[in-house]
Amino acid sequence: KSLGITRNQLRHSYYVWEEYGNMSSPTTLFGLEHLLYSGELIMDDPVMMISLGAGIDCDGALAYYC
Repeated sequence: KSLGITRNQLRHSYYVWEEYGNMSSPTTLFGLEHLLYSGELIMDDPVMMISLGAGIDCDGALAYYC
């Protein structure tokens, strides 16, 4: 809430969580796949991916759709 991110903006992540549950690190790739097949991206759209895993594991990437 403090970042101002809405549930709608996270809908692809929520979809994966609701359909498959918590899969740890692969959740990020499933969310990315769902986003890519949604047809919502246009050229040069930024995509932020963040993954939190077991223990102290955190990965992040900023990519652009092309």
